Amino acid sequence: MKKKVIAFVPLPPPPAGPEIATQAMLNVLSLPHDCELRVVKANVRTSNDRKGNFDREGIFRAGKSLLNLFFHCLCFRPQKAYLLVNPSKAGFLRDAAAIFIARLFFCKVIAHYHGSHFHYFYKTSSCWFRFLIRITLRQLHVMIVQAERLKNIFSGLLFESRLSVLYNGVSDACLERGKTAVALRKARKRDPVTFLFLGHISFAKGFYDLMSAYKKLIEQGKKIRLLIAGDFILNLKTQVEFLERPYRQFYVDHSLQIHHEILEFVQNRTISGIEYHGIVEGEQKYLLFEQADVFVLPSHTEGFPNVVLEAMAFGLGLIVTPVGALPEVLQEPDNAYFVEPGNSDSLVRQMNGLLAQPSICFEMGMKNRKLVEQKYQMQLTARKFSELVLNWRETRS
Repeated sequence: MKKKVIAFVPLPPPPAGPEIATQAMLNVLSLPHDCELRVVKANVRTSNDRKGNFDREGIFRAGKSLLNLFFHCLCFRPQKAYLLVNPSKAGFLRDAAAIFIARLFFCKVIAHYHGSHFHYFYKTSSCWFRFLIRITLRQLHVMIVQAERLKNIFSGLLFESRLSVLYNGVSDACLERGKTAVALRKARKRDPVTFLFLGHISFAKGFYDLMSAYKKLIEQGKKIRLLIAGDFILNLKTQVEFLERPYRQFYVDHSLQIHHEILEFVQNRTISGIEYHGIVEGEQKYLLFEQADVFVLPSHTEGFPNVVLEAMAFGLGLIVTPVGALPEVLQEPDNAYFVEPGNSDSLVRQMNGLLAQPSICFEMGMKNRKLVEQKYQMQLTARKFSELVLNWRETRS
């Protein structure tokens, strides 16, 4: 008798971390001959900027996806269900419904959390919503997190025996292309040093801090180049879910001004060294990695950003915040320079350091490339995922 697993997961489009990571893993996943996997798309929104909104369109689309899950469970009769957990009120309501549908068909449920601020989401929710979170999480047989240090975000909500770790991985295609880029980078002159930001252009991703730091460096007369790629996320409701105090309140009070400054900065042709490339994927993304020396992601919150692994595969130096899995994966100063979230002065100092000694970028990048090759290949991630799905503990505490 075949083991049947149903995966209720969001997939691109739109391009976002969890969607991209899930699709990349499914692309290389190799299950035993006695296991059958059925994927049911859980997408509600077609735009990242609309995620987290609780409106008529969202309710309709969520209801439609849940009905689809119900009928797949009815016809497919899986023994296990895999899904992602979303730390927003609208997203968690949908996920809770999906979990209870799976349990209705006696599925053992394995959930995957891509993030690091679930504890804050729980703490700031109302009493009734915290109750819903607790009874929903009790239905899980396993919760996957993206690093050992992230297990504590479910402290008091799940027994540690129910928590497992699955690190992200980088695809073979990215590794191969990165290998070529590293060989070319050895002979390249870093003048000016090129920094790359690739992700949601938003306050929560630290773009406002990067913008402030870049302006200060230009005022200091520094010769610098900044490549920017990604979609603008300027929806207040979408952003506040990812911010803790005091940054949440600052963002709420100044959101209109912040959005205006971000748009003006990216679109302003008078500031030297800035290049905006829009939303990029595949070959376009690889070309930006090839041009860059340092990848910058001063995000306020992360799980385990795949884009950081991709930058490492291309041999880039890193300036990141010590959030999510990153302090566990990266060592300072070997693999990255850390800056505190919201601290543009710290960002200026670290960027200045690499501008003064460009050779550090290359040395750091070589160590990052080696680290990815050794520990963070997608094949390893897919193999571990297969083991978790097929072999998790049968007992419940």
